Amino acid sequence: MNIFVERYSVRNFSSKKVDENTLRQILETVRIAPTALNHQPYVIYVAQTKEGLEKVKKALAPDYGSSTILIVCSDRNNTWENRYNRQENILQDIGIISATALYVAKTKGVDSCYVCNFNPEILKNELKLSDGIYPESLIYLGYPNEDCKPSDRHYQRRDLKEFVRFI
Repeated sequence: MNIFVERYSVRNFSSKKVDENTLRQILETVRIAPTALNHQPYVIYVAQTKEGLEKVKKALAPDYGSSTILIVCSDRNNTWENRYNRQENILQDIGIISATALYVAKTKGVDSCYVCNFNPEILKNELKLSDGIYPESLIYLGYPNEDCKPSDRHYQRRDLKEFVRFI
């Protein structure tokens, strides 16, 4: 089966930690992910200590038991603006690096869960982030408990003909 089809959002992690070498490989791949004009407008905090994980919990993030959480922050001091519609495209870059992290983790045997449901202001304060640095998402990394399974929503996928248009 396709490894990317097998990937799902784990919401029940075991206590097994992601080893330092594997984590470094994931982060190295994120580092080379494409971004607009190669601005790389992000900062990633890695929460692995009890103190770091508590800061994430204080931000009302769900507790899925992960012992490694990537806090993906936008760096709005290093953004790019589309000259035609004047919009910052920073969230597209955040999406690219986040998807890269999710999929490369799976290739390394590490499961994940992408989370946006937390209070970014609390986390910004907890981490004492400077102006322009803003928490956008969390990526939980680790290994699922034996009884963990994908949610029913995981299998709800549209057929290609529903969203692909050839012109």
